[in-house]
Amino acid sequence: MAFMSKTELIFLFSLFIIAGLTVFDLFLNSGHPATMDGLIHITSIAQFGDVLRQGEFPVIWLNNFATYGLPVGVFSHQLPLYVGALIDLLLQDPVLSYKITLSIGVIGSSLLLYSFLRLYAGRLPSLVGAVLFSLTPYKVLNIYIRGALPEVFAGIFLPIILLSLYFFLVRKKNIFFFVIALSTAGLALTHPMMLFLYSFIFIPYLFLLLWEEGYFSFKSPFISKKTVYGLGAALLSMLIGIGIASYYLIPLFLEKKYFYFGQQKNFLSEQFLTVTNFIDPSWHYFFANDIYTRGHIIKPGILEIIIILVGIVFLVSHKHIFKRSQAVFLWILICVALFLLFMTLSVSKPIYDAIPQFGLIQFPWRMLSGFIFIPPIVCAFLLERYKNPYIALGLLLIIIVGMAPQLYGKNFVNYPTAYYHATRENLHSVNMNTVWTGKTEDYPVRTTQSETIEGKGKITDQQVRNSSRTYTVNAQTSLRMVDYTFYFPGWSVYVDGVKVPIEFQNPDFRGVITYQIPPGEHNVRVVFQNTATRFFAQIISLLAIIFLIILFFFRKRSYSIIKKYV
Repeated sequence: MAFMSKTELIFLFSLFIIAGLTVFDLFLNSGHPATMDGLIHITSIAQFGDVLRQGEFPVIWLNNFATYGLPVGVFSHQLPLYVGALIDLLLQDPVLSYKITLSIGVIGSSLLLYSFLRLYAGRLPSLVGAVLFSLTPYKVLNIYIRGALPEVFAGIFLPIILLSLYFFLVRKKNIFFFVIALSTAGLALTHPMMLFLYSFIFIPYLFLLLWEEGYFSFKSPFISKKTVYGLGAALLSMLIGIGIASYYLIPLFLEKKYFYFGQQKNFLSEQFLTVTNFIDPSWHYFFANDIYTRGHIIKPGILEIIIILVGIVFLVSHKHIFKRSQAVFLWILICVALFLLFMTLSVSKPIYDAIPQFGLIQFPWRMLSGFIFIPPIVCAFLLERYKNPYIALGLLLIIIVGMAPQLYGKNFVNYPTAYYHATRENLHSVNMNTVWTGKTEDYPVRTTQSETIEGKGKITDQQVRNSSRTYTVNAQTSLRMVDYTFYFPGWSVYVDGVKVPIEFQNPDFRGVITYQIPPGEHNVRVVFQNTATRFFAQIISLLAIIFLIILFFFRKRSYSIIKKYV
């Protein structure tokens, strides 16, 4: 296969145009459409950019988010926000930066899936599969109704991981060891739940490649040195990737207890799908003059389900048209697809109850994020084996004509840019407020960062940054000071270089930092620092990066050892 032939470039360009058209309406209109999460991500991009301008990295605290600031970097999706923030540093337009970042996810995932399909199918079948993926109903919903930037952006990494596993284990290109590690890290930093979901696809594919390439067999001995080195190398690369993302993953799981969300024992929201979601071909609208999002009925897609069923029929009745390894791959994918669809239904509730980790996905219908990759792969395999270009072109036309009318946003709004750089409410919902605060929008607007609330004295000089403030305070009596910042572990107060206690349970300043200083003139520093958890997590990430760099520079020597067995 010549990836960069003239014909190949024409197909890639065609896919680029079709995938680009799925987000075209975002750029056709100024402002952004009313979506469920779009405003959250635009605001986070704007404020991540503000923090990066001050030279802070990693971004944890957003001082202008939710009235008095919150550690959004602890729980919010890292990579798409950093990408959007870096774009915003250039454009000074968080809305446009959001649209570009979303488009990178939409177009990039389609082009990369096409590249993976080309390993097994011709150009036209691969194009049809990639277009099916671009225009699948759940993806359209994520763009124009949910505004689910992280889920869309995460779609980039599954094809990269699949491609990298193939080139590493089949083509013996050791450089892809590092691509696997970096793409695993990228996926974890984009959306940890997608790492869990996508593993239902890339882990079986890993074992399929190992079996196909003779790393192990079902004959004795099942496990050999070759198995250990092949499987071990692939899993090590993924483990390094998770290690790189540890600075985010470890605090995410260990510090969630400080939020109302983390107090829940069961994270599952029982928004299960019904049979109607599977068979209803129409897109619903609540009101013609709806001032919020378009009506959203989550659906896997009728065409996608038909393709899965046709795949089963062909595997049962025409299995001879597939190579054995391809038939096994399709059976695995179809079984995974059926399982993911099953997990969207209420009958799967006992599984969620028995395995609480599944509940971390929050919404059962989020299983569709993994499902939407499978019908395109099955479709490409079927079209490649059936060898009828007219059927392929006809299906391509059906996909485009069927979904093109849905590619639009609704109720575009144009806020002043300043609107995104400071918010009163917690846009992530009150569940992401800390357990010692109330609704953030109920607190008075901050007109100054700090002031005296008890005693006689005044601030004569102050410097305020996102994660630190320094004050010169002239106290005629003992003072109680307030810093209008919501307390979170990591905030410390130093008076003349000596750490003093923080109080954040004052009924009049619930959850807000207050502290005392003695009479006299003092230098006060209020600063957000690493906790032991965050420091430990960052050390792990640093060690993982160093280890990966060392492996890269000594890759030839390391690979010569592995090559003896693989």
